[in-house]
Order: sequence, then structure tokens, then C-alpha cells
Amino acid sequence: MKLKQRGVEETGLAMNFDARKCTTNLLTVEDLHLSFGGLRVLNGVSFEVEEGTICALIGPNGSGKTSVLNCINHFYPGKGTMTFKGHNISNVTSQQVAKLGIARTFQNIALFKGMSVLENIKVGRHMAMKSGLLSGGIYFGRARREEIRQRQFIEDEVIDILHLEGIRETIVGSLPYGKQKLVELARALALNPQLLILDEPSAGMNQEETEDMVRYILDVKLIWSLSVLLVEHNMDVVADIADACCVLNHGVVIAFGTPDTVRQNEAVIEAYIGN
Repeated sequence: MKLKQRGVEETGLAMNFDARKCTTNLLTVEDLHLSFGGLRVLNGVSFEVEEGTICALIGPNGSGKTSVLNCINHFYPGKGTMTFKGHNISNVTSQQVAKLGIARTFQNIALFKGMSVLENIKVGRHMAMKSGLLSGGIYFGRARREEIRQRQFIEDEVIDILHLEGIRETIVGSLPYGKQKLVELARALALNPQLLILDEPSAGMNQEETEDMVRYILDVKLIWSLSVLLVEHNMDVVADIADACCVLNHGVVIAFGTPDTVRQNEAVIEAYIGN
């Protein structure tokens, strides 16, 4: 399977962005703060995601893990510095974050239940569309050719790798939970991202579904040369696939390192893992 180069050139987002000047760190989060009224959710969170690695955000319920993801995607108005491929994304829009190559799945499935699998995946691909409003509206010439190219990408490089061929015309709402989670992963991959953010990808799954999801995450990371940032409560999953772990407690980073290292950290044991 041959994949084309992903990045700003493909998205068409002009931000004076030179991929040749990229550092080892794909994403850097520095001194991130978030408050809702008098409630402080994040307090100086800092961590890095290196290119080609899987970084897990872990911690007890309410520690701020999903809030960090929401700040990166600019769903929440966090204060701090966030850098992606050397470009400051602290003050850009959610749409610009997506166009730069950051895709996201959600803790609670956020699919269009009345649409087919293929239609849901195509929604995730619309960011890569370059045809204008007029050409898209009349669906002729450039718009039609682009639609064909985008559908071919989805068929060959998303549906194929996740083995969704047999259900691509199935209405999503009729699928079992595990398959719906897989479709949400497919929709994120349709953006052709460089950083894939996963919010509890194995939540609510049985053992077999969890093993399948882990395999697919590792497959797309390897084949697409992706970096992954994930929130995950299943420590067996984290130990199996994560290269680094950032541990949060009450909105503060209490440990950062390999899974083996953080599992032996006394602060982590006390706050999260237990004896």
C-alpha cells in the first residue's frame, strides 16, 4: 500500500510552514492552564509527543485528561503554548488544527447514526477538499474529479486497512458498539493526519474488541508513520502499545516516562494505580 506525503501541502493551509525544519517533537504542550469559573481544571500541564511514537495520557477520573485533548483541538479555551511540527497552534481555530494534520476520536461515539459507514468516513475527509463553492455546487469538472480521488483514498487506504469492506454501506446505528468505535477511528483517519488523538479507544469494549482495536492502532501507526496521543484507562493496553506516559492528577502532571517507569513512581501508585 503506497501512501502519499501528508502535511500542509496537501491541506492547502498556507502558514509559512516548512516541514524540513521540524524537530523530533511533533507536539509540544507547555504550561497549559484551564479554568471554568472558579474551578481550575488544568494547572501548568507540559508534555511532548515525539514523532512516530504513542504517548498515553493516564490518570484517575477527573484528572483533566480529556480537557487536555479538548484544549489541543481548541474545543476548550486553554491558556499556554502548544506547538505542532514547530508551528505555534495556541491561537488557531479548531478547523486550522485539523487542516494541519491533527485528527480526533471522542470518548462518547460522535457518529451520524442514520448515515452509512462510508458516508460517515467521507465526513472526515471533507477537510482535504480543495474545490470551491461554485464548482462543488454544480459537481462538474474539478469537483467531480476531486470527489473521485477522495473516495478512492477512502476505499484504498482507510476502509481497506480497517477491514470495513463488508459494512461500508451499512447504517452506522445498526452496528454493534465495537464496530461503531472502529468507524469513528476510520473517520479520523480519513483526514490523513500526522497526529491521531484517541480518547479512550477501548472504552466499553470486550476483550476481543479491545485486542482488535489495539492491533488496528499499531497497524495504522506503522503503515502511515503516525504519531498517537491517547487517553486510556486500560493499563494493559497502555503497557502494550505506549512509548511514553504522561500521568495527570487534579490537573497537574505528576510523572512522565515509559510505562514501566511511571508504574513504579510512588506518586502514580498513590494517585492512580494503587498497591
